Amino acid sequence: MRRFDSRWAIILLAAILAAATARPYAGAWNDGSRLATVESLVDRHTLAIDDSIYLNPSLAARPPYDPSNALVARYGTLDKLLIDGRWYSDKSPVPAVLMAGPYQLWRWAGGPAAADRPDLFALGLTWLFAGLPYVLAVWAVARITWAVGVPGPWDLVLTAGFAFASLALPYAEHVNNHVLLLAIAAGVCEAAVRPGPWTAGRAAWLGMLAGFGYTVDLGAGPPLAVAAAGLLVWQVRAPGRWPKLAAFAIAAAPFVVANHVITYVFAGTIGPANANPAYLDWPGSPFTGPNMTGHWQHASVARAGLYALDLLYGKKGFLLHSPPLLLAVAGLPLLLWRRVPERPALIALGAWAVTTWLLYAATSHNLAGECLSIRWFVPLLAAGYLVLAVLIREVPAVRTDLVVLLAGGFVIGAEGVIRGPWYGRIPSTYWPVVGVTLLAWGVVWGRRVIRRVRRRRPVAPAATGSPEPSRAATTG
Repeated sequence: MRRFDSRWAIILLAAILAAATARPYAGAWNDGSRLATVESLVDRHTLAIDDSIYLNPSLAARPPYDPSNALVARYGTLDKLLIDGRWYSDKSPVPAVLMAGPYQLWRWAGGPAAADRPDLFALGLTWLFAGLPYVLAVWAVARITWAVGVPGPWDLVLTAGFAFASLALPYAEHVNNHVLLLAIAAGVCEAAVRPGPWTAGRAAWLGMLAGFGYTVDLGAGPPLAVAAAGLLVWQVRAPGRWPKLAAFAIAAAPFVVANHVITYVFAGTIGPANANPAYLDWPGSPFTGPNMTGHWQHASVARAGLYALDLLYGKKGFLLHSPPLLLAVAGLPLLLWRRVPERPALIALGAWAVTTWLLYAATSHNLAGECLSIRWFVPLLAAGYLVLAVLIREVPAVRTDLVVLLAGGFVIGAEGVIRGPWYGRIPSTYWPVVGVTLLAWGVVWGRRVIRRVRRRRPVAPAATGSPEPSRAATTG
């Protein structure tokens, strides 16, 4: 009972922090573009954002953007597409349609329009579509630690580390795709390792998560859906295999179909609208040439390789902003070699993480733009903490490593909460904390190696023959 209560205490604290740190305004182009679609859908019944306060901030009764961001506060979002003379958001449409539901209920209940109270509009949607997904992701990680059998108190340590020593909490401060997909990915991880047989209901739940994830982020979402489908095919055996696969497909299909139908309605294309260069070709567009994501962006394979490493270990490096993930990367090969029971899930979700990394490494050149670390990779935290949960159970010796890396993560994460997800510079604590953390981790590894060498050192053989008799024994 103590461990159960403690896990819920962490989840409750996560909810309090998510509610307290949510911002009552759009912080950048990214969330402004998403909020513009929600406002336009409800108040003007169109996907076009021409008359949105997030495109033209002067239309709002109060500032809809962070006043300290002078550029966006004056000119509005530049995350937009010009299609047939009208402006549209460049974000995936299905999440915006779902977000429009609560706002429509608010308006029916007599709540003020976004143009009149942009602070209430932004805050409410941030709570529902950033804060709540963050809390659900923390809950899913707590469930994962239970499902794989992480012993106490390390289940609590892992859950708290995910909640407070990673990029998850900073990205709960504003509406964005990445924390939403993090919750979905954590749900997929939990479903993948949950004890018990694969029932049709469990397969449908996995399919719903996969289908929704497909629509949220068209870079990381489709590979996640493929990984979930592959995991189900691998683990479900005959008899009764096809009904479960059908349940997965039926649950996923509405989301996938809705994404492409809505995109076709306003953009005339089946693929992502923001992958069409013509829609980004307007005066002052910041998304032309190397700043456009979705096409090969490198002069050579060698340059692409260097950029790929920069995404993980550079000034915005994803792994260095969440140091425990370094242990996950180091420990995954060992777990696969040991053939642990969670091996299918580790392979499927590890393949998703690597695919997402390589996909963005090949098709981007701007380190994810103005944001804290690499926003595209925030959902990969779920897969990383699944690996950590299994590793902590299987290899008790690395628990000291986890504590050291989490200590650095807590400091970096604290500044991340202060700065927010759209902070485009290097946090002041980043390099000092990374340096100290890696040095301390190196000391832990060095001491471990020294102890192993000493244990393997051969023991000197005992002396042979009879000892020389003492003088007392030969006299008297």
